[in-house]
Amino acid sequence: MPSSIAPSTFQHRNKLLSFLDHSISMCRRRQVRNIYIRCGHAINLPEEYIRCEQSNCKFSLFHPARCKPPACLQTCWQYRRFPEQYSPHIDSYCPACSYRSDQNC
Repeated sequence: MPSSIAPSTFQHRNKLLSFLDHSISMCRRRQVRNIYIRCGHAINLPEEYIRCEQSNCKFSLFHPARCKPPACLQTCWQYRRFPEQYSPHIDSYCPACSYRSDQNC
């Protein structure tokens, strides 16, 4: 460890990295909006709920039933993250436009 950096700085850094690592894998929602390039239409897919396998996430199926407040409030993740949002751009027509073009053949 470099002598110019206090041990508390490393402890803080390790806690922050641990927090970020766990926050990425906690229970969350996923929203996908497919953008079809050829017709310009967009379709929102049904929202998905992604469950984590962390015992320190209040919403996880792996969260112990015996973990209750006040300790749970101090040790476990108490809220859901913002939803993951994806908008893939697909180089084709949307399903409705594809269906219409198939009917006109």
